[in-house]
Amino acid sequence: MIAELEKAASEMEDLLDQIDENSEETVDLEDAVSEISAAVDDLVQEKSTGCDCGCGSCSQKSVRIVSTKRLWCDLVTKASERDAEGEFDKITEQEQEIGKAVSKVLEKQVAEVIATIRKEGRPTRATVQKVEKILRESRWNAEIVNALRPYLADAITQGVSLGLDTVGKMVTGAPDFTPARDDLRAYAQSESVRLARTAAAGVNRYTSVRVGEILGDGIADGETIDQLASRVQDWAGEKGDADRATRNRAVTIARTEAQRATRKAELEAWKSTGIVEGKTWLLAPDPCEFCEAAAKAFESKAVGLEDSFYQKGETLEGADGGALVLDYEAIDAPPLHPNCRCSMEPKLAGEYGAIQDEINAEVDQYFEQLKMEQQA
Repeated sequence: MIAELEKAASEMEDLLDQIDENSEETVDLEDAVSEISAAVDDLVQEKSTGCDCGCGSCSQKSVRIVSTKRLWCDLVTKASERDAEGEFDKITEQEQEIGKAVSKVLEKQVAEVIATIRKEGRPTRATVQKVEKILRESRWNAEIVNALRPYLADAITQGVSLGLDTVGKMVTGAPDFTPARDDLRAYAQSESVRLARTAAAGVNRYTSVRVGEILGDGIADGETIDQLASRVQDWAGEKGDADRATRNRAVTIARTEAQRATRKAELEAWKSTGIVEGKTWLLAPDPCEFCEAAAKAFESKAVGLEDSFYQKGETLEGADGGALVLDYEAIDAPPLHPNCRCSMEPKLAGEYGAIQDEINAEVDQYFEQLKMEQQA
């Protein structure tokens, strides 16, 4: 397999050279990735087990493994950089739309908070309590749920397809996943409601606590009503642009919750196949120090499908020594933090898993040799 890896790596270097030579031209990402995939096909390894008579065909189980997480990550990233602006527009168009819907809710919250403050003759602790009571009203949860649910339902549907397709591509002669796909459609509808409610509760809880802290600090400093209103506006605004800041926060919420919905649906899809027992962490391009730490811990070490990468309340030490308190929920799947783009890879069960481990060991050997050659 080492020879096949070296051959494919050489072909990919040739492709990169071609892309670099045409750097002044727009390179279509789909075409670039298609070329990459064609070269990757040369890397596909099929290893079999379960044939007792030696014919190689009866009761055969084969796994096709491609080490996309290491060899091709930089390549796909470089190819996508050539058309980055267009691809970003495609990826974020729906996020921007849902961000607008969420933003309207957040803007209404800020407006009501400021109106409530301005009605007060003299700011007291009771002022803070009034504001917190308003922000805890169930109507805000309902509005955010209505804004997020259609978007999350789409994300869950995509996650189900991604999960089933990933396993289908990895395993030759895999079972028919059509019944599982049909069953998971109902899951997409019910889970989108649950995730939207959880997200809405988290958003409103954060807003209530943060605004309460801001007002409490202002009152402690003896500020006037106008000064307290300005504090809230400054928190909501960004360089004087409150609309822009609120929209950015709304898009972050939409992006993060969609990622959460997609990855959770991917896990459900893997569970439905009956041939996946675990998951590993796949690092996204341009990662933060905390995602790097997660990948270092779990890129090769799988955890069970029902297990968490990190428990709620844990403090994660980043690759650069920073600290991240995971106080939102247990991390069963990415995202690790807002705007996180990491993903996962399935760990196959039984004989499929043994084949997967064997091939991954050969891939690791190749990269270890490559590292030694670069250091020599």
